[in-house]
Amino acid sequence: MKRVGYSVELGSGRVVEVVAPSVAEVLAAHRAAGDQVGMRGQTRITRALLGIVLKRVANVPVTATDLVISWPLDAVETDEVLGVIGSLGAPTDAEVLTCRDGATISDDGKIKRWTITLPTAYAAPDGTVGRVVVLEELKYGKVADAVSTADDEGTSRLAGALRASLEGLRQSLVSIDGEDYGVARRSSKWLDEWPLTAAETAAARDVWQTMHLSGRGSRPVVVPTTA
Repeated sequence: MKRVGYSVELGSGRVVEVVAPSVAEVLAAHRAAGDQVGMRGQTRITRALLGIVLKRVANVPVTATDLVISWPLDAVETDEVLGVIGSLGAPTDAEVLTCRDGATISDDGKIKRWTITLPTAYAAPDGTVGRVVVLEELKYGKVADAVSTADDEGTSRLAGALRASLEGLRQSLVSIDGEDYGVARRSSKWLDEWPLTAAETAAARDVWQTMHLSGRGSRPVVVPTTA
């Protein structure tokens, strides 16, 4: 996927250059959390992600090693950059809701498919916006298999949760703007070749969870019976 970069003028007047993180990089940052969860785990993710996306400060190139040895931003500047990274890597709650509520569902009695339009605020690397994605509901066995891939991340619970949802989304993805995803799905390098931006993926993951997990607004009715 083509790299998309952004120039950001901070409140201090200094200009930094960042790149939108890929889905593979977001997962790599989650792996940095190790076995930590809560705020400690999130802090590790944040630091790792900053090292990935921050490329230049005041027109001076920076590397991940530079960021470890001597952090070039003060606390306020860092917080501003984190806000930018957040907007690049995830849609707003309103955009997620619009994507989910705008889904159309087709059901031929055998396969149920959801067609969604991804948030338009985040342009795809090829310049298109509002890409149309078709997702297929998975049978329980495939959902269970996807969830089990969390174990591949070892003790990193945060990375495991993300990996499992990405695996489920990979199995469900049918097409993007009418282009079939079937062949790419079977590639051993599917994560590195993932066709959606991090923000698009976050919106699609939300829909996938709505498709496969309880919480669609209905509740099972339990009636006691005699055995």
